[in-house]
Amino acid sequence: MNVIDWISVVAAFAAVGWFVKTILAKDRDAERFEEDDARAFFDEHGHWPDETPADAEARARRAEANERRARADQWDL
Repeated sequence: MNVIDWISVVAAFAAVGWFVKTILAKDRDAERFEEDDARAFFDEHGHWPDETPADAEARARRAEANERRARADQWDL
């Protein structure tokens, strides 16, 4: 085997190693699992994990006001 054959073999093993590492990585779905955990927290507590209960109340009041405004605008058409 000449040098180019050895380089090809090493490159092939490196490519396979990278592929296996990428495909079999345990944390590749970590973002999805974090999203699922955040949604479960929201269902249980009524606000997002990075949101205080006071912030959640303010968000709910804004949403309610926006909905009232949208309904009023709907009747004004």
